[in-house]
Amino acid sequence: MDMASVQQAIMDRIDPQTAAVVSLKVVTTVDSTNERLRRAVAEGVAGHGEVLIAGQQTAGRGRLGRQWLSECYSHLCVILFSRA
Repeated sequence: MDMASVQQAIMDRIDPQTAAVVSLKVVTTVDSTNERLRRAVAEGVAGHGEVLIAGQQTAGRGRLGRQWLSECYSHLCVILFSRA
């Protein structure tokens, strides 16, 4: 299944009110979901409601800065950007 199909399948299952305020991006591999979304926000290409889902993360960080790696599709790596 390609990433566009995965993205559409997820959006099809989100209630319409949520879907109206969420921007979803699904990628195969990312260094860190946190860093990728942080860069996108800093560059102005992502904002409030941006959700990034990755099938594999190669340089992620967990709590307390611990390394968080995931083999391809062994975990679902998701991050949501929200302005308070």
